Amino acid sequence: MTITNEDRYALQERANSVLGREHAATMMELLPPVGWADVATKSDLDAQSETLTLKLRLEWAAAEQRIRGDMASMEMGIRGDMASMEKNLRSDMASMQQGHSGDMASMENAIAELRVSFEAGLRQFQNRIVVIVVSLVGALAAIVGAMAAFLA
Repeated sequence: MTITNEDRYALQERANSVLGREHAATMMELLPPVGWADVATKSDLDAQSETLTLKLRLEWAAAEQRIRGDMASMEMGIRGDMASMEKNLRSDMASMQQGHSGDMASMENAIAELRVSFEAGLRQFQNRIVVIVVSLVGALAAIVGAMAAFLA
């Protein structure tokens, strides 16, 4: 049975005549504004609560899966970037090492050339010293000979 506004009005009028206006108003306030079919029971609310809880759990699980997938994808990307950076760094280090090896070889060659040049210059210097010493000895011998002849 569907209750209309006219039915509610008729009930209000009858309650006014039987109970009086104040008690009739109190009684009408206690009645639901619509039919009893539209009133939710505790079991209705419990069922809705369980349904809502289940839906929320499913949504959370789906969100968690999406987040885990995104995080795994980001982790793979970061690992790939790190591997690429490591490869580039190793390559750069190898190139630098080869460049330094070449530089070291050039420096060793330059040092060897300097050593040879220094040793040649040192031998020339030694030869000149020997010539000077021999010349001085000869000059001294001549002076000594001249002095001996002068004194004799």
